[in-house]
Amino acid sequence: MRETPRTEAEDVSLDEHPRAALSEADRKIIAMFRALGQPTRFALWKSLGEKCQCLNVQGSYCLDMQRLSGLAQSTVSHHLKVLKEAGLVDCIEQGTWCCYFAKRQAYQAILELAAKMGT
Repeated sequence: MRETPRTEAEDVSLDEHPRAALSEADRKIIAMFRALGQPTRFALWKSLGEKCQCLNVQGSYCLDMQRLSGLAQSTVSHHLKVLKEAGLVDCIEQGTWCCYFAKRQAYQAILELAAKMGT
């Protein structure tokens, strides 16, 4: 438990901090890494990326991802929404269904960055 009260600077989010002069590109990078920082989302994103690499941009439906992960449909949908908002996945709407796939360029770039960093 924290013994000292939060300072005013700690209470201000990164978006609202007056000294945080971030470009739009910086904000996109932050959103991508925040999205991938959650282990379940990372696993879903990596699964979609691996599938797209093998199947030439064929994706998965939320139900497929639900069965694969064992998570509730609403949870999978939420994670896919966050990944989509971060620009890491996209979907093709087919009636009331959406087929999700990892954006190939982002997927490859992030994996290459990780390899360069020695992971």
